[in-house]
Amino acid sequence: RRAASTRVVDRALRASGFEPAQLAPVAGGPFGPRIFEATTCSGKSLVVEVVRRGRRRAGWTYRARRLLASLEVEDEPRLSSPSHEVEHEAYLALLAERSGVRTPPVVMATELGHGPALLVREKVPGRRLHQLAPDDVDDALLDEIWGQVEMLGNARIAHHELTADNVVVDDKHDPWILGFTFARAGASDTRLAQDIAEMLISLTSVVGVQRAADSVFRTLDPERVRPALTYLQPLALPARIREQLEGQRWLLADLSTEVAHRLHEQRPPFRPRIRATTILTLVVGGGAVYLLLPQIGTIPRLLTA
Repeated sequence: RRAASTRVVDRALRASGFEPAQLAPVAGGPFGPRIFEATTCSGKSLVVEVVRRGRRRAGWTYRARRLLASLEVEDEPRLSSPSHEVEHEAYLALLAERSGVRTPPVVMATELGHGPALLVREKVPGRRLHQLAPDDVDDALLDEIWGQVEMLGNARIAHHELTADNVVVDDKHDPWILGFTFARAGASDTRLAQDIAEMLISLTSVVGVQRAADSVFRTLDPERVRPALTYLQPLALPARIREQLEGQRWLLADLSTEVAHRLHEQRPPFRPRIRATTILTLVVGGGAVYLLLPQIGTIPRLLTA
C-alpha cells in the first residue's frame, strides 16, 4: 500500500538531507494529494505535497464534453505515474521561475521507493485568492496577477489550471502562482488563450464580471484577449474551472457577453462538431454490438467464442 503517513514523510525528508523540527499534515483527501507543512531545524518553512497515485488527468466526462465542443481543445499532458507527475510539475515550476514568474521555489522532487512521490517547495506565507473578500482585492493586485499570466505567455508556458486556489497573495500583497501539474512548455497560442479565459473566470468568481473584464483590458493587449473569447463557454472548460462559479452559472454568460462587447465581437455560438467519421464509427460500433451480443448471451457461448 502506498502509505503517506507523517512518519514516512519525515523519514524521506531526513534521507534527503533535511532535518524537520516540526511536520504536520494540513490538507488532503482519500484520493487527492496529502499536503504537509514542515519547519526545519534551520528555521526554513516547507510545503510537502505527497502524490500517492496518478490522479490528475482528464476524466471521461471532460473527454465526452470535448466531443461536443465547437472548437478543438488540446489534451492535457499524459502523466504516467506519481513520480512522473511530481517531476513534471517541478520542471515546469523551475522553468516558470527562471522566466520571472513569481512561484514558490522548488526544493526537491523524489520518490519513496515503493511509496508515494514527494514535491517539496518553500512555503510562501499568505492566503489563497478565493479566501479574500472582493474589497481586499484591489486593482493593483489584479494588474499584478495579469502580469504573471503575461509572463507565462511570454515564456510559452500554458498553466491550464489557473484557479483562484492556485494564486497565493503574500503579506506584501503580491500574487504567487502554484499548481503546474497540467502545465506545458512550448505551448501553442491556443493553450495560452485558454489560460486567459481560465483566469478571467477565476477572477470573476472573486471580484465579479465588471472588475475582471476591466483588469484584463487594462493590462493586456486586446488582440491577446481576443482568442480567449472562444473558450468562454462551458464545453471548452474543465470542471475544476467551471466549479468556481457553482451556484452562479449565469456569470459565465455575462462574462462572455462583456468581453465580446468590448472586443466588438459576437459571443461564440454552440456548434456541435458532427463529422462523417464520427457517424461512421457509431454505425459500425452499433452494428458490431448488435451482431456479437447474441453470441455471448451465455457462458458456454462466451467460452466458445
